[in-house]
Amino acid sequence: MSRFSRIGTFLLIAWLSFWGPFAFATSITVTSGGNQTVLVNKPSEDVTFKVVNDLGNPTTTGTKVNFKMVDALGQPVTGGLSTTVDTTDSKGLVSTRMKATSKKGTYTITATLANNGAISVSTIIQVTEALPTLPTLEGGSSVDGSGVFSSSTAIFSGGVAVNGGEFKSPAILKLSDTVEVKGIVKVESGHVGKVADLVVVAGAKALPPDDVVEGFYMLNEKGQVENWDVNIAALVAFKKGVTLSATQIVDMYKGKFIATGSLRIWFGYRLADGTVVFNAAKTLDVKINP
Repeated sequence: MSRFSRIGTFLLIAWLSFWGPFAFATSITVTSGGNQTVLVNKPSEDVTFKVVNDLGNPTTTGTKVNFKMVDALGQPVTGGLSTTVDTTDSKGLVSTRMKATSKKGTYTITATLANNGAISVSTIIQVTEALPTLPTLEGGSSVDGSGVFSSSTAIFSGGVAVNGGEFKSPAILKLSDTVEVKGIVKVESGHVGKVADLVVVAGAKALPPDDVVEGFYMLNEKGQVENWDVNIAALVAFKKGVTLSATQIVDMYKGKFIATGSLRIWFGYRLADGTVVFNAAKTLDVKINP
C-alpha cells in the first residue's frame, strides 16, 4: 500500500507540474474611460476594465464580466449601456459604454465578475448640457491644511452671464440684473475620480470711495453666504462628496445680487486630506453698480 500511495503522489505532482499553478481572478480595475463628462444626447467613450488574477497577471480569454448602470438616486437605468456583459480578451480587458441620453446628471457604471459578485469596481459618467465658453482664469495652485502653497496642473475658467448674455470676467452689471455665475475646472489628472468637496470663496469691497476694507465670505451647501476668517481649516463646503470628473462644472449662483460692490471670486475643490486646489492665478471679477 505504501508503494501505491507514493506512486499516486508522484503522479499528482507530475499532473500539477504539467498544467502549471492555478490562478483565479481576484481584482478588476478601470483602465480607461473612467470619470467622463459627456454632453446630453451624446454617447460616452468606451469604459474599459482589466481583470487580474491572484498571480498579478491579466486573466485568460473568456472571463465573464457583468455591467450595470444606476442614476444619481441609485435607480437602475435599463438599456443605458451598449452591452451588459463582456468576456475578457487575451489582455484581460472588457468594455462597455453609455448610450446617448437627454437626461443630465451623474451615472455610475459598475463592472462585476460574473462568478464572484464580491469583486467589482465602479466609475462615474457626468452628463451635462453643452459646456459654455468661459473666460480663462489660467492655472491653479494648491494649499494644504496648514497653509503651505504648491503648484497645480489644474486649469480654471469662469465668468458671469448677465441677463442671459455671454459669460464674462470681469463682469460689470446693475443690482437689478439677473446673473449666472459658473466655473469649470480641468481637474489635475491625479485627482480625477477622487471624492472631494467643491468650495467657493469671495472677497468683497464696497464701491468707491468706501472701498477701503475687503471682507471675505464663503458659500455653504445651501448657497448661503458665511463670513470667512481666511483660515483654510474653517472653509465650508459648497458641495460635499463630489466624485471629480476630468472636467468639473461649478454652478455657483443664479439670481440677483443683494448689494452693490466689487467681488473677487475663487473656486475649486478640497481633497480628503484637506488640500484645496483653486484658481490662484486669476480671480473671477464682478462689479455691481446701483
